[in-house]
Amino acid sequence: MPISNIFLSISALAFAALIAGCSGGGSSSSSGDTSTGGGTSPLLLASVVYDDNKTETPGDDRLDIYFSMPVDATSLPADISSAFEITGAGVISADSLYSYSGGWPYRLRIELGALSTAFEPGSTAIALAQEVIADENFEYPAAYSVKTVTASRTLLKTAQTISYTAGDDGDYQSGRAHSYERNATTGIVSDLSRGLQWLDVNTTADMSWSDAITHCTGETAGNLFEWRLPSIEELTQLSEKNTTSPAVDGIFENIAIGSYVYYWSDTPVDFDSSRAWAYSYDISGYDGEVLKTGAEKVLCVHGTRTSSGEFVRNDINATVLDTTAGLLWQDNIASGETSWADAITYCESSLNGYGGFFDWRLPNYNELSLLAERTLTKPAISDAFNSNNIHADTAEDIYWSSTTKPDTTSMAFGVTFSSGDGVVNFKTDTATHYVRCVRNIE
Repeated sequence: MPISNIFLSISALAFAALIAGCSGGGSSSSSGDTSTGGGTSPLLLASVVYDDNKTETPGDDRLDIYFSMPVDATSLPADISSAFEITGAGVISADSLYSYSGGWPYRLRIELGALSTAFEPGSTAIALAQEVIADENFEYPAAYSVKTVTASRTLLKTAQTISYTAGDDGDYQSGRAHSYERNATTGIVSDLSRGLQWLDVNTTADMSWSDAITHCTGETAGNLFEWRLPSIEELTQLSEKNTTSPAVDGIFENIAIGSYVYYWSDTPVDFDSSRAWAYSYDISGYDGEVLKTGAEKVLCVHGTRTSSGEFVRNDINATVLDTTAGLLWQDNIASGETSWADAITYCESSLNGYGGFFDWRLPNYNELSLLAERTLTKPAISDAFNSNNIHADTAEDIYWSSTTKPDTTSMAFGVTFSSGDGVVNFKTDTATHYVRCVRNIE
């Protein structure tokens, strides 16, 4: 449905516990196998995330390893490569540096050394080496879990730079800046922030969803041979909330606009197999569930597909960490509905101290939209979140974002977690929706 005059309400997220204090969930999460250890500790690997800086050498990449509980920092060896067993591509060289945060989220950050080699998310697996890393009670694990490496996700700024009130999107401007280069000959726009290339040409006819998939996989522009249809998350983040019609950076010269003019994504609609998600850059940008047999626009992309998030829950302080995006989400109770201004105040003030943190804020539209899992329905969110804390029964169960609609500044964006749809509503005191606060772990 278009993001225009649709009334929202905020939706809560879903929970599931796996291990004491922490649990993992989400479509991209994999607990892996375990082998028997010689200790008694329930210490496990919760998540392993590879952050590729998109340069030619992996020596400036990093590996974030999250544990299920605190570890004894003195048990971390000087040569951190000796603490892990790796199956598949990827080497942690002996000159790699690391740091460990003792508090939640129990993260070991490894800055890969010059002799390291690249990891392959979705393929490479990592396990704790036997009797090297101990928990905070100096006990070795009773079992050694294996985790498949997940790719980090780049969350782009919405590009909204005007602040309409303290604590909103324009105030924080959270995320990585958009950065593009255009090849005037091929029409390929390099998305430098995400390591993607977009084929921005005006010669492609409208076509059905299946024909669009075939068209992109057969594309050879720029002598590249792995073009594909983008995901709905990739199309959504391409949109910029500081401009309208088209709601995209001006370096794109051939983006079509018009009422219900959509660009296909490769993402099917979970609750209706006859439809797929698509995105329109008309007005301020909106997504929609479009019949696969319809004729829509095509914007092919090249590069590694943006993965779903991997989520780990801390049952003690009722928070859920998206390890791939570095965002920590509130997840205690299903919030009541409130106005946009009160939602900002709630995150900025009322939630102070929650989980031991004092920098909570209302998420921007990109953060909230990428929290939605489009392969799920009611709720369209990872099962790491407590299902008792989620409003997702109808399309009117919506959560506020901190992002203002640029063409109608009396309105703000939101997301319904019944399906993941983006919506907008007025900021008036009588327009009330749900709240889910967030903070950056950096």
